[in-house]
Amino acid sequence: MLANIANSPARQDSILSNVRLMEALKQCLTDSKVEVRRPAVACILELVKANPRSHKALHDVGIDTTLRHISDYAGGGMARSPVARYAAGLHLSMEDEVREKAREALHWLEHGAEMSI
Repeated sequence: MLANIANSPARQDSILSNVRLMEALKQCLTDSKVEVRRPAVACILELVKANPRSHKALHDVGIDTTLRHISDYAGGGMARSPVARYAAGLHLSMEDEVREKAREALHWLEHGAEMSI
């Protein structure tokens, strides 16, 4: 449900300002089954892409570190996007999709200002 609410720009600041909610979102990324991690990482991706104020809130609760762990991010370039893989006939498992979205969200967190120019 939170992933759907995060799609509303009018609600994003309410999500980001609620520390308990942000910590629960991080917990969903670390302790849950892929069926829970998938919408959680989608929620984070939406927040980080649409709301520049999200970067501090996500960093403050350690979501950037969690994304790095999930994606095995090594600081290099991003892997091919899920869309590019699908177009090339390569289908992603749910785990792969979570990993790809975590990489993308982390990339936006680290380079968001550059990407929006």
